[in-house]
Amino acid sequence: GAALDYSRATSGRTHLQKAVDGAAIALAREAGGLSDAQLQQRGADLVKAYIKAAPDIANPSFTVKRDAKTIRVAAAG
Repeated sequence: GAALDYSRATSGRTHLQKAVDGAAIALAREAGGLSDAQLQQRGADLVKAYIKAAPDIANPSFTVKRDAKTIRVAAAG
């Protein structure tokens, strides 16, 4: 019932947050050698790789924004 739905939603959110965190760390290391388009693609690839083990997340949307010394990574799914 409702408890199972809540549990799945919470689990999915946790998996997605871990994927975004991991992608952000990796992108921070790689950002200097990548264009904005490459950064976006690399981020999407990383998030997809991280969430393979999370069947409750189908196709998350993913964005990377960069300015000066900041990289912002966001996902929803």
